[in-house]
Amino acid sequence: MKKVLFSLFIAASFTLSAQKATAVVTANGILASSTFMKANAKNVKSQKTFVDNAKLPQELSNISDFSKKSVITIVLKDDYYDKISLADMNLQNNLDANNPVMYDGMKITNTSVIIYGDVMQDIQVKTIDGKKVLNISSTPKS
Repeated sequence: MKKVLFSLFIAASFTLSAQKATAVVTANGILASSTFMKANAKNVKSQKTFVDNAKLPQELSNISDFSKKSVITIVLKDDYYDKISLADMNLQNNLDANNPVMYDGMKITNTSVIIYGDVMQDIQVKTIDGKKVLNISSTPKS
């Protein structure tokens, strides 16, 4: 009986950790990633975490539309990174500018959101629910 309970406990803990949500990261109000934040740690001036979207500052209201998770905001000392709007990314991939974009599994309908070029590790056009959608991942394709 102990072995069965132990096995169930282990399986449940793996399931819960697999479903653990990662936070949305923004730097100076621009969509970033935890990898970007770690890689540029020396350039981070400050960091704040918002667990509740209702408490996000007004300048991050476009993030609350798709963030079902916590939001980590960082302020950079120097902001010399390449940036692009999701609308422009759609156009570069021969899609309508207002087409929703998938970013790390999150559907973003507000394509005025700006993203750092450094965080886009894998970019593909995929068909989701019969519609072509730009899929951006912040982790390299394995």
